[in-house]
Amino acid sequence: MDHSRLYLVTDLVGFYEKCGWEYVGEVNELDGGPIRLYGANALLHREQGK
Repeated sequence: MDHSRLYLVTDLVGFYEKCGWEYVGEVNELDGGPIRLYGANALLHREQGK
């Protein structure tokens, strides 16, 4: 996975899409059940001059 992206897993449908997250697909939880995987670009902030 790309380090300039954030990823999360959730069983919510429709909420994170409204917040700018992109649906990546389904992955398996530790117990083997499916769960939704989302990704979003990480925001990097640098202060100028420091």
